[in-house]
Amino acid sequence: MTNITLSTQHYRIHRSDVEPVKEKTTEKDIFAKSITAVRNSFISLSTSLSDRFSLHQQTDIPTTHFHRGNASEGRAVLTSKTVKDFMLQKLNSLDIKGNASKDPAYARQTCEAILSAVYSNNKDQCCKLLISKGVSITPFLKEIGEAAQNAELPGEIKNGVFTPGGAGANPFVVPLIASASIKYPHMFINHNQQVSFKAYAEKIVMKEVTPLFNKGTMP
Repeated sequence: MTNITLSTQHYRIHRSDVEPVKEKTTEKDIFAKSITAVRNSFISLSTSLSDRFSLHQQTDIPTTHFHRGNASEGRAVLTSKTVKDFMLQKLNSLDIKGNASKDPAYARQTCEAILSAVYSNNKDQCCKLLISKGVSITPFLKEIGEAAQNAELPGEIKNGVFTPGGAGANPFVVPLIASASIKYPHMFINHNQQVSFKAYAEKIVMKEVTPLFNKGTMP
């Protein structure tokens, strides 16, 4: 059995017929709409986030070249594509779908980890925007907390706000970025390149895990 360690929170999801969260029209409700859509189709979530958040709208940074003086390899030319190909190979080596098909616990942990990471990313972005405009973030936190709770993410209520227990960095994106930055450190010096590679890593991870949701892997 293959397990992934996400946090001290034990991930469990129980089958239930959850009534969709009534959609609102406020800008604060963007994430609530997205996370509700996850329960019906993970593709809907990915599309919604792509439309709403700039991180998923990043275009590829123009190709960057530099020469390596390694005598055994000659003067190899590194490009953004080289790094992205490496990250894709690293992702394939994790065999997420294969492990999920053999281990239901792994599948549940994977699904919940992805949703918790989506929650965390969008919470951070929206809170920064609200704070910059001098708007209280409390109502927003309550709304996305309710959305996450209706999506059946495990967590707890503190000060009247529900927070998923596994909220944090995407457990699959992090190792992709870490491995690539170690192998190709010069390609991660530029901030724009870092943003581009992170967006690419999130994109391919989302594509890889989508079938887990479509097949109803979250029992």
